[in-house]
Parts: sequence; C-alpha cells; structure tokens
Amino acid sequence: MSEPEYLTDSDARLLCPECGRASTRVDQVFVTAREEDAPANEIIVDAIGGDVVTHGRGQAPVDPSVGEGRRHRVALVGRCEEQHRFALVLTQVDGETRLGWSPELSYDGAEVDLDDPPW
Repeated sequence: MSEPEYLTDSDARLLCPECGRASTRVDQVFVTAREEDAPANEIIVDAIGGDVVTHGRGQAPVDPSVGEGRRHRVALVGRCEEQHRFALVLTQVDGETRLGWSPELSYDGAEVDLDDPPW
C-alpha cells in the first residue's frame, strides 16, 4: 500500500488508500495505551458487535514509516467496497502525533479476518 496523496475528498469522506474510493467503513478501533516506553495495554473495540477487549494478546497496526512509537497509538481499521483493507494510524512520536497508513492487518501473528475477528 503506497502513501496516499490525500485522506479525504472535498466532502470530507475518508478515501481508501488503495483505490481512492469514498465507499469506506471503519469496523474496529485499536488502542495501544501506555506511558513512554512502558508495557502496552492493547485495547480493541469492535464497532459492529460492540465487543471490547482490554489487555489483548496482539498489537495495534503499525505505520511502517513511523514504527511503534514510544507512547500510545490509535488505529482505525476498515475496508472499502472493493474489499481493500486499511488501517489509519495515529502514533505519538517525539512529542508529535504522526498520521499514516498500515499495509498489514494482523493480530497475534495472524491476518485479521474483518468478518470474523479473533477477539
């Protein structure tokens, strides 16, 4: 997945980073909660079923251009109607919030099936 030139269209609709379509949906939210360099508490919210998992086994998606960061990270995971999967990732790095995309959606070492998530 290449870095998109834009995140939204002129109507503020989130665009798929793979195909640029505005027909996207966000199904899960991952939060890596931690103080600087402390152990992480991985939190997952399933927006479809309403399930919430704390102290999850896996790790929130990572923006490869930034890495894990030293503090918290939030990832909005979804897909477009063409079934391209994406994660919009906000990472705390050096006192800044970096915005990027994660090309890999895995949880506890396995690919995430957004129709049947492992949590």
